[in-house]
Amino acid sequence: MRDWLRSVPAPEEVRLPSGGVIFERFEAFLADLPLLCAELNLDEAELIYNDYTTLVVEWLRKHAG
Repeated sequence: MRDWLRSVPAPEEVRLPSGGVIFERFEAFLADLPLLCAELNLDEAELIYNDYTTLVVEWLRKHAG
């Protein structure tokens, strides 16, 4: 699944981890999602695309690496 992310050339300093690593990080995000929603007074079942992407970006900033 991750290979479609490599279809667009990226700068050399951008490294894409393996599919397993991506999946582990996604699972970690999903585990944190209820707390993130609670902090922002959002209902996880009612998240719209922009809410979800904002949460993803914030989570990635806090969990870089």
